[in-house]
Amino acid sequence: MKKNISVKEAAKRLGYSRNSIYTFLRQGLIRSVRIRNGKFRIPEEEIDQFQKVKSSQSGGLGQERNKRFGGEDR
Repeated sequence: MKKNISVKEAAKRLGYSRNSIYTFLRQGLIRSVRIRNGKFRIPEEEIDQFQKVKSSQSGGLGQERNKRFGGEDR
């Protein structure tokens, strides 16, 4: 059975603030389901997918930042 998690739990797992998670939801970067009282639930699969995408981008972003500012890879 698929498990859905709260925005608070998603923020904790991903290391972002709840406001950032709401921004990602608004931007369509993370899919969610709206339940009663206007609250959101996020499928765990979405969290896993988001982590994969962000981790694959982070290596390239660090290299690009170093090119711009003349720093070295850490």
